[in-house]
Amino acid sequence: MLSYGFSIKGKAHIKAGVVCQDANMHGEIASGLYIGVVADGVGSARHSDIASSLAAEKLVEYLDLHIQAESSIEEKKACLKAGYRFAEKAIEDYVKMCRDTLNEYDTTLHVVLYDGRTVIYGHAGDGGILVRTMSGETKVVTFPQKGSDGVSVMPLRAGEASWEFGSYPEKVAAVMLVTDGMLERVIMPHLLNLPATREEIQDPDRHKTNVYLSATEFFMNPYCVLGNRNLQDPIALYHYYINGEFKDQDQDWKLYKECLQCGYQSMYDGQTAMRICETMTGGVPLWNIEDTTDDKTVVCLINESASVGVPDPTYFYEPDWAKLRQHYDHLLYPAGVGGEVTPQDQQLQQEANEEIDKRSRKKTGFFQSVFRN
Repeated sequence: MLSYGFSIKGKAHIKAGVVCQDANMHGEIASGLYIGVVADGVGSARHSDIASSLAAEKLVEYLDLHIQAESSIEEKKACLKAGYRFAEKAIEDYVKMCRDTLNEYDTTLHVVLYDGRTVIYGHAGDGGILVRTMSGETKVVTFPQKGSDGVSVMPLRAGEASWEFGSYPEKVAAVMLVTDGMLERVIMPHLLNLPATREEIQDPDRHKTNVYLSATEFFMNPYCVLGNRNLQDPIALYHYYINGEFKDQDQDWKLYKECLQCGYQSMYDGQTAMRICETMTGGVPLWNIEDTTDDKTVVCLINESASVGVPDPTYFYEPDWAKLRQHYDHLLYPAGVGGEVTPQDQQLQQEANEEIDKRSRKKTGFFQSVFRN
């Protein structure tokens, strides 16, 4: 089993001198059973960094004592739920000891148990869990939990009535957990999830389901980075890209495509893999990482021995961003540019503008060679 995890301080927190409010843990928790945990401290809570660390640590502490690799799926789900209660109480006890206010310790909490085939999960908050199935497709497991206003997050403190536990029905080759900044800007960008009509914009039940596949392959296909024998330090490479402080646009883009081509060659012949990469353009949501100001957390568990199916190559072709932007313009200005802009239009514009390519500038500098000699 391959695994990695990063919690990287966001630019807004660096500028404000605020600590990273995310936490993560990953590794083998029982024989043949692996765990990944992500907690995102709510930015409006003063001590959310303490809460996220406590939530992750106490959940793992409980599961380490009580989880059994041979237990049934239902028993494992029940154990996850008990672990969430344990983590919630640990935060409450800490707040009482400090004589502080509970709402200053809000955090999300997401967890997966993975044995190389089956994923069992817990979900509380606005982060996301995705899987790369044995069929070679990437699927969304959970959807962000928001408050009644559609903006605020439902934290762990919202209680077990809002917590979600389940098992993914398909066999899984890899599973990824991400916090909301990575989820909404990179993994499931707004332009890929525009409503079909203007009436759907305000539909509270509308969920994003489309993922940016080159990004998910980059993180979950073991042959892209972790199992790429051409790379000298795969973990450092992941850290570099997730950190988002890109130094040279052309070089970083070239390296990204080379990694993806190695991944696609694990499924297709070299010519097909190259053709998939040729459909990709420089203005992709991966570069939104650079403009993400929130803390960024990614945790992946990957079964490198999994026998993964091969979808039709067109499944991985780059989305038609120009067509998607035209659709966005039509939703925003159905009568043409110059018409009245409603609050709904402004919301849609704010979301979609995040996807417009911001990389008109080119930075100087040079990322040291990551390739083996």
